[in-house]
Parts: sequence; C-alpha cells; structure tokens
Amino acid sequence: MTDDVLLTADMNQPETAGKAAGLLISGLWLAGLMLVSFVSGRYLQQELLQELDSSAAAISEQLSMTLRPYDEVADGLSRMRLVREALAEKQKLVSLQRFLLQTNDEMGTESMFILDTEGRPVGSSRNLGAGFSAHDFSFRPYFQQAILGEPGRYYATGVVTAERGYYFSAPVSDHGQVIGVVVVKVNLEQLFQDIAALVPDYLLLGYDGVVFAASRPAWLYNSLYPLADSQQAAVRNSRRFRNPPLNSLTSDSLDDVFHNDSIRLKNAGLSSVFYARRVRLPELGWHVFALSPSHILYQRIMLHVLYYSTAFAVLLLLWMYQRKRTEVQRHVALLNRELEKRVAALTRELRDSNAELQELVNHYQTTQTQLQETRDQLVQTAKLAVLGEMSAGINHELNQPLLALNTYTENSLRLAARGQYELVEKNLQEILHITDSMRGIVSRFKVFARRTPPEPRAAEVQEVLAGTGVIIKPLLKKSGVRLETGLEAGLPALFCDPLQLQQVLVNLLTNAVEALEEQDDAWIRITVRRREQQIEMRVCDSGPGIAAELRGKVFEPFFTTKARGLGLGLALSRRIIETLGGSLILTDNGHGGTCFVLLLPVCQTSESGESE
Repeated sequence: MTDDVLLTADMNQPETAGKAAGLLISGLWLAGLMLVSFVSGRYLQQELLQELDSSAAAISEQLSMTLRPYDEVADGLSRMRLVREALAEKQKLVSLQRFLLQTNDEMGTESMFILDTEGRPVGSSRNLGAGFSAHDFSFRPYFQQAILGEPGRYYATGVVTAERGYYFSAPVSDHGQVIGVVVVKVNLEQLFQDIAALVPDYLLLGYDGVVFAASRPAWLYNSLYPLADSQQAAVRNSRRFRNPPLNSLTSDSLDDVFHNDSIRLKNAGLSSVFYARRVRLPELGWHVFALSPSHILYQRIMLHVLYYSTAFAVLLLLWMYQRKRTEVQRHVALLNRELEKRVAALTRELRDSNAELQELVNHYQTTQTQLQETRDQLVQTAKLAVLGEMSAGINHELNQPLLALNTYTENSLRLAARGQYELVEKNLQEILHITDSMRGIVSRFKVFARRTPPEPRAAEVQEVLAGTGVIIKPLLKKSGVRLETGLEAGLPALFCDPLQLQQVLVNLLTNAVEALEEQDDAWIRITVRRREQQIEMRVCDSGPGIAAELRGKVFEPFFTTKARGLGLGLALSRRIIETLGGSLILTDNGHGGTCFVLLLPVCQTSESGESE
C-alpha cells in the first residue's frame, strides 16, 4: 500500500511547475531567436552585398574582356585599300564581299558591312537579302560619329535582323576626306547567358535609362526609373530598340536607384525588393546592376535560425533526458515491484486463456473434420440422387441386353439339342459381347457412385466427355433429348479430378433434361475451347431458361424449383469446380435457354515432363 501511495504521489506532480518550466524555455528560445535573427541579418546582408559587389565587378570585367578585342577591328578595316577602292570606285564589290565574309569568320563577329556617305550598304559579310542595300543607316549614332571622322560605339537591335548587338564603327578616309564607314557588329547573346551564371539577377542600363539586357525578360526594354514623355519619344525615335514598352520598373527616386543598398522592382505586375550593387562602365556608357531578391537573404537568415533552433532543441533534449533519467531511476524500484505483481497475475490469466484457446482449437478441428465429412456425404448424396433419377433409364438400358441374352440362350439350347454346335459357339460369342457391354455400363455407374477422395491429375477433355456420355446416355434415350458436342482442335489436357468433373457435367445435363421434358426437338450442346491458360466448357440447352429474379439464387444450397430434389446439385457443383481451381457461372444463352460456363485450369507441364 505504501509503494502505491509513493508511486501515485511521484507521478502526479503539480501542473504549475510544468507550466512555469514551459514558459521559461519558450522565453529563452524566443529571446535567442530574436538575437540570432538580428545579428545574422546584419552579417548576412553585408555578406550578400559583398557578393553582389564581386558579381558586378565580374560582370563589368567580362563585358570589357569580351568587347576589348574588337576595339581596333573597325579601324583596321577602314585602312584597307580594298575597302577604299570599293567605296571610291564602286568596283571590286565581289572581292570586298568575299573579304568581309572571311574576316568575319576569323574574328568571330556577327557581321561586318560598309556604308557609303549616305548611310547605305555597299558590301556585307552576311547575305541579308536583295533589300538590304536599300536600307538607310544614316540615323544610327555610330554612323553619324564615323561620318564626322570619329570612331563610334553603339548598342542596339538590328534593323534588318532584329538581333541585339554592339556596333563598332570607323571612318574610311581617302586623301583626308571621309568616303564611307566600316561597321562591325558583335553578338552579345552568349555573353548575357554567361553573365546569368554569375549572379541571381542582373540588368544592364544604357545612358538613356533603358534596360537593354536582364536576367528576367519582363524587365527588357523598360526604363529603370520614370522617363519624361520627351525622353520616351527620343528613345522611340532613335529606333534603338524595336517597339520598347518603356514602362518604369520602379517608383523610387533616381538618387535611391543609384545609391541605396536595395531597390523595389516590378516583375509581372508585382513589386519585389532586390538588394543591389552597381558598377559604371564609362567607355560604354552603361551601368551594371548585380541584383539579389530579398527572399534569398531571408532564406539565409532562416537557415541560421534553423541551426539555432536545432542546437537549442538538442540542448533541451539533453537536459530533459538527464532530468527524466533521474526521475526514472527513482521510480524503477517501485515499478519493478508493481510489475512483478502484475506479471504474476497476467501469467495466471494467460495460462487460463491458453487452456481455453486450446479447447477452442480442438473444437474447431473437430468441427472442420465434421464439416468435411458432411460435405463428402452431400457430394455422395448428390451422386446417388442423380443415379436415382436416372434409374429408369438405366433399367431401360440394361433391359434390352437382358432380353437379347434370354433369346440367345434359348436358341443355343435348341441348337445344342440338334447338334449344331458351330451355331451354338456363335451364339455364345454374342452372349459374351453383350455381357461385356453390360459390365461396361455397370462398371461406369459403379465408378461414378463410388465414394473416393479427389485426385486431381492431367485428364483429356475427350476422356471426361466420354465417361459423362456413358452415364447420361440412358436418361437421354428415355427423354428423347439430343446431345451435341463441339470441341476446338488441339485442346490441351485439363488439371482436374475426372470423376468429380463428370459429376458436375452429369448434374448440369440432368437439370437440363428435366427442363426440356415437354419440349419438341430439344437439344443440349456442350462446346469446349481454350481461353489462354484455361479451358472453357459451355453447357447450353434449348429450354425456357431461368427467370431473371431466380438467377442469383440457383447456387444457394437447398434452393430448388423442382418438386423433387434436395437443391444441392448446383451448390456442390460450384464448390467442386472452385476446389479444382476453376469457376462455374450462369450466363445468358442468347436465345432464351440456360447456359452454364465452366472454367478449369490447363495442366501445366514442367521441364521434366511431369504435370503440375
């Protein structure tokens, strides 16, 4: 009694102490969480901005490295005599075209072309169609700079190709007079793809405030900050970009855009905060923005918070483990004594339960044995019932051979009295033939009626049908019903007990004969065919069929529509077929009669040749 009181007192500690401990732990975790979030936020923000500084510098360096090799290409081409002669004399254009094509391939540029003083093409490294020479490029700033005698640079979308590129131009002079312009176009699409791998997001801003390259297509050809109507008109009139939307990506002031650590950009109609670092490229007139969505910083902070929470949880679990371990050690002795008492009581209960269970198992085994014996008796009863129903036919079948025997015997006595022994010998041979026939009939019925356990084996379909025909023949003769059979060629052997399968077929045929008693030209048809790994046997008749409301009951034990009979035939037949691994169903005959379908497995032959 004392142990129980102590155990109860230890396990029912005051709830207030538990609540206080929970509040203290939650407060400590929350305070640490706020501290970790603040400190890691400041640190990770500076780290992210440093990464963006490095990315912006890397983008700037990659742009410069990509464009630097082409600085002198246009100027070098402008000094070529072939170029001057083509512009001055309008000759050697074919040679110029071939030279530009070869040079373009060697330099890896997108295209090279020569413009006259009117801004119209004289020659090009690309075949851009017959209408290319009719284009006027005099509006391009790179042409206007070069025609004044200065080299030009310009980024724009091509008028003919609609492809983005960077243009280098140089004047072609002859005796101190500008006679044309050389233009070299460099494709930067691959460069923009390489830049995307350096930073989460980026954009390149031109001197006009328009984004001409970006990691997100929605930003392209929009202005980074609001542009006045006159500025937008100037951008469109320059034809630098094809149909630019020129929507403002941010509502921040110009000073905030170029000096704050973060800017708010619109993307797909929504505004998002991005951390930003910038690098200016004076020689190109571009601003490089390396950007990172703010959620990346939040993800990093959350990762540190997760680390903190995990460490806090581990420490808390260790503390709780140590605390529980002390409590458990205090209770172990009391629990052991209590458990010993309970184990003793449960052992007694288990012993009693085992005795009851063993009694139930013995009763179950006895019941199963009785059930099997009852089922075997029912099967035997069904056999004898079928033989009883066919007794009149059997009597008729044996009566004729008996009359023949009587006639042959009387005739043999008379012949023997006359000394005609040769004729007596013939009569005796006929008598032997008749007795053999009678013995075959009787033996077939004896085998059918014998009570034997099921012995599944390989059996030919013809063997089963032949035995069934011998048994059912008297009943068919008596009733005048015609039996037809149709077998598919090349049928494999069945895996079944032939006697049990014959019992099922005899039962189905007997039912069909009884259903056809008052019908003229009645027939029963047995058709057999293969269905993959099964044999299908259909037993159909020309009778009136079974009413729809009775179809679901025909396989129920003791259900019958006949004046005589136990109502067990179909139930036992289905049970026999299912025991053999098959199925028996009632289906529609298609013309109103009854049709039963038996499906039985094909006998599988192993590699050694044995059936299995």
